[in-house]
Order: sequence, then C-alpha cells, then structure tokens
Amino acid sequence: MIFKSRFINLAALTLLALSGTGYATTTIIFSSASGRLSGFGNAAGVATNGLRWGLVIDTLGDGFDSSLANTTYDSFTNSTSGFISATTSGVSSISDDYFFTPASLPVTADAAAGTAGSGETGTQTASITSAVGAPNGTDGLIANVTTSDKFAIIWFAATPGEGTAYGLYHNPTAFLLPASGSSVNLSSNFAGNDSVKAANLNFTTAVPEPSRALLFGLGLIGLFTRRRR
Repeated sequence: MIFKSRFINLAALTLLALSGTGYATTTIIFSSASGRLSGFGNAAGVATNGLRWGLVIDTLGDGFDSSLANTTYDSFTNSTSGFISATTSGVSSISDDYFFTPASLPVTADAAAGTAGSGETGTQTASITSAVGAPNGTDGLIANVTTSDKFAIIWFAATPGEGTAYGLYHNPTAFLLPASGSSVNLSSNFAGNDSVKAANLNFTTAVPEPSRALLFGLGLIGLFTRRRR
C-alpha cells in the first residue's frame, strides 16, 4: 500500500506539471561520425532494423526494476511516456522507472560509415541515433527525474504485447541524464563497438493504457482532496 501511495503522488505531480507550458528538455546523441550505438537485436540475437526503442529512467537510483531477480516489465502502450509497471515473482505493481519515447516513435536503422580514423568501418546495422526532447527533472516536470539519473535503452517489436521480447541496455559510465536544456554527445563511447545486443527479456502481464490513465486520475483526485482538507 505504501508503494502504491507513493506512485499515486508521483503520478499526480507528473500530470500537474505536464499541464504547464514552456520547459527545457535534453538531446542525447548516440551515433555520429565518431561512433555508433548499434547492434540492437531480436530475441534470436540477430541485429535487426525496424525495432522500436525508447529510454527507461531510474528515477530513485535503486536500479532498473527489470534487472532485479524474478522481475520483468509489464507490456505497455509504447506511444505514451510514463511510469512502467513491473511483475516481480508473479506480483505486478508500478515501478519508479519512467519510460520516455520521442514523439516520432523511432526505430533502429542502418548508420552510415564513419570518417577515416574514427575507429568505425562500414555501415553499422540496427543503430540508434539520438533521443530528442528527453526529460530532465530540474524543470520539475516529472517527479524524481533529475540531472545525472541513470537511464537505459529499451527496445522491442513494433507492438510490445504480453510475452513478446524486449531488451535493456545500460552503459554505466555514459548513460546519465544531462542538465536541463542541454545536448550531450555520447557517440565516442561506442567507436568500434558493434556487438549484438539480444532482446533477452519478455514482457509480462499486459497493462492497457486506460489503467495508467486511471492511476493518474486517482492521483489527481487524492491530491485535490488533501488540499481541500
């Protein structure tokens, strides 16, 4: 009950903040001439173009829930950003991990060869270029999302349904949210690094988008009720 109460408060604050206007976001560049983040694969471990992807932000610094023992993320509507629910040992609850998807719903695709001497040769398959408009908590928009929060890349098939595969990739030295309104180029971390990253996890209980919307609504009701008292 304490965990659910904490999430409802987080959701209410998020929804209230999103109703405001004018806030700064970040741009995170993963691929350029100096290096490319590539090799994102399917469940069979084959690098594949056309996989959807987004970011997962560890808002409380306690590790990504899907990396914990006996835990996997529940499936979700990949066109909507928000906190992800996760199933641990058969029990589903809202995690503190925030899923962000750029509005364009980007996909993995080939990246052109780098410049001479960059450590990159040839075309890299299943690359990720950049995340434009990524959130940052110094704006006060999303509860507990702050500068230097750890994030990971999550990727999956076009429709991430229950039982389908997904992958989670985290670079502990590079994948930290930059300051609000800034742009950071991480591509040099991936020069010459083209290892295949398999989607080796599976979504668990399907959680329809209306359920997430209901939780946001309940959070608002609770917040307004508390204020009126």
